[in-house]
Amino acid sequence: MRRLSAIAVCIICAVCCPELKAQEKVVRITALPEKNSIDTLLQRAQRVQHVSLDSAIALSKRALFLSRMFHSTHHTVQSLLRLGSFYFENDEYQNSRLIYWEILQNFPHPLKSDVSLLPLVYNNLANTYLKQGYRDSAVHFYYRSLAAIKQSPVQNKPMLSLVYSNLGAALATDAQRDQALYYLQEALRLTRQLGDTNLIAQNILSIGLTYGDIKAYKTALNYYRDALDLYTQKKKMSNIQSVYIKIGEVYDEMKQYQTALLYYDSATMVNQNRANENAGLQIRYGDVYKQLGKYERAIAYYERSLELMSGESNFLGKPIALYALAECYHALNDNNRAYTFQKAYADLKDSLLNEGKIRTINQLEIKYRTVEQQKALANQKALIAGQEKALLKKNTLIAGISVGSFFLVTLLFVLYRNHRHKHLLQKAQVAYIEQHRQIEQLQALMQGEENERSRIAQELHDGIGSLIAAARMHLDIFKGEKELPPYASSYKNGLSLLDEAYQGLRHTAHNLLPEQLFLNGFTRGIQLYCKKVSRKDVFKVDCQTFGDIPELNPGKALSLYRIVQELVHNASKHGQADEVTVEIGTDEQHLRINVEDNGKGWVAGGDHSDPGIGISNLQNRIKILGGAFEVDSRIGVGTTVYLAFDLPSLISGTYQRSVGEKTN
Repeated sequence: MRRLSAIAVCIICAVCCPELKAQEKVVRITALPEKNSIDTLLQRAQRVQHVSLDSAIALSKRALFLSRMFHSTHHTVQSLLRLGSFYFENDEYQNSRLIYWEILQNFPHPLKSDVSLLPLVYNNLANTYLKQGYRDSAVHFYYRSLAAIKQSPVQNKPMLSLVYSNLGAALATDAQRDQALYYLQEALRLTRQLGDTNLIAQNILSIGLTYGDIKAYKTALNYYRDALDLYTQKKKMSNIQSVYIKIGEVYDEMKQYQTALLYYDSATMVNQNRANENAGLQIRYGDVYKQLGKYERAIAYYERSLELMSGESNFLGKPIALYALAECYHALNDNNRAYTFQKAYADLKDSLLNEGKIRTINQLEIKYRTVEQQKALANQKALIAGQEKALLKKNTLIAGISVGSFFLVTLLFVLYRNHRHKHLLQKAQVAYIEQHRQIEQLQALMQGEENERSRIAQELHDGIGSLIAAARMHLDIFKGEKELPPYASSYKNGLSLLDEAYQGLRHTAHNLLPEQLFLNGFTRGIQLYCKKVSRKDVFKVDCQTFGDIPELNPGKALSLYRIVQELVHNASKHGQADEVTVEIGTDEQHLRINVEDNGKGWVAGGDHSDPGIGISNLQNRIKILGGAFEVDSRIGVGTTVYLAFDLPSLISGTYQRSVGEKTN
């Protein structure tokens, strides 16, 4: 083929450019790419990644195209790995995740033959989830990476150390810090065996951060100083600066503000330009000066941090800086500016809660419903087609065997069976359509309730809440007056009542729209809810979790949250209980939730139709999720509600849907 192409090019050149023949010029033919050019492209991508990630991504995509053209599985997997890594470095976590899922789904043979490949893919996939705040999913895939390493006949110590370190860091941000410290210590032990100074320092720093989170400040400082010594030996200036800042933060938390300033200044002296562009460091400076009562200097640092974050989506730092500025100006009796920054803070925080989270949930819910309906329809069509195919095959077999005198009887029998089978299929299809219609009606009803909750919460926050906050700020102006009128006590009581009303309003709005569920995921959201509704010596709600509970589809997690919320409410209101236990656990295929109380109990019929416990609403939500439940209630003892759901269906709509979108 290549020889024919060369001949064709020569003929064209001879016809169109005869002067070349006269001058005896040599015609050069560009060859088609070879397989070794794929390795060259990947090497070039590796070299340019520190200069231009966009160029590295483009080169990797070219290598992937050639790998597929040559049907080279090895090169395809290598190109995908490189591309996923570059997407991750470029903060394109969704694209990176799709790449790793493609490897897991489409290349089982390389994953089995190369013992180091499967742990690497699981680890990288977990990294994408952790970067986007999905800690449960990240921890799940880190554990799968560990399992793959330990099943390998040859243990890969560098890879094991990396996964231990990543898993420890993921658990350190959750309420499992004992486990986090265990894995981080294991990672440190392995890196010391390997002698990699950079990894040793990184693991020491991670252990220090974990101790800092649990307020073991002296232990944290010891680890920070060990990491600082190692980075100093290697002259890693950026790391040295980061450790100085972390040490300063510890002294800040210990209220040793002058010592904290010394370490922040040390961080600045390491690289002043980089320090001046570090919004987090500017906020830390502002915090220290605010605590020291030097509000003007604190304001300068906070405003500098806002300038640095003006073109970024750093929503973690912005609310902190805005709220601190409001406090500083209020302390300086500049209530107009204090009100301005307080309003900006409230608008930003409410906007993040109401707009970003709700919009994401709604979009995911719409996509989930579409995929579920398409899946159900496809399954039904496949079932009918399979049954009809089986029936046709059976009819053909019977017709072939049936000869002679039995021909007429056999034919009538086959016709009867065919008619009856079609009738049963039609009846099953009608039942399926009716059930699907009922579920859609329930989904629409529940969605309407959630939309109404969202609307009311937003009205409370943005409408009445803003008016109360504005009134409070305007009344604050009179606090600077030297002489207060005779009704000063009533004025102060009025301010106190405004504060109480505002806090009650925000509490009500946040109950309508569970912020803790959107920000922390299902398991942590339930834990925070139980802690929130508990009242000491009056009403105790304890939440216990068992097993590895993965990240759930947000829409389904919200429905489960409402179910638990309703059961706890019923236990308090109708059951008159003062202790409630919520247990959440998983096995291989099911998510199980048990809600047990020590209330007065109740007697119900076989359909659990007691009107006082809201069973009808509970049944509707469970029916939508395809779950099952059982109620065990005894007079004078209490009530226990057992719930069970299919775990894969609760997860569907997260990463499985993302893969589906890409293939489409």
